[in-house]
Amino acid sequence: MITFKSNNMNKRQHTLFLFLSLGILVFAACKKEGPAGPAGPAGATGAQGPTGPTGPQGSAGTANVIYSRWTSGSTWTPDVTAGLVYYNIPSTSLTQSILSGG
Repeated sequence: MITFKSNNMNKRQHTLFLFLSLGILVFAACKKEGPAGPAGPAGATGAQGPTGPTGPQGSAGTANVIYSRWTSGSTWTPDVTAGLVYYNIPSTSLTQSILSGG
């Protein structure tokens, strides 16, 4: 019975050695040698594909932006209760509906 265990152990060692050797050979054989070669020439342009379907209508943009020249901003007002400083810029074009709805 001891001979059988020893023989079985011997087979396991040989099998393990075989798999480890094959693994090392596989990884060692996959070496990249030498520098990369130059890039090949560009291929020919392919044919134009078919036109895709028209997409859905997008939302309205902000093409009508109103620009006004800013003042020098030299008079800042402190708000001690809120802990900030602000500058009041009066504008006749900026209405409450713009502030509320954009």
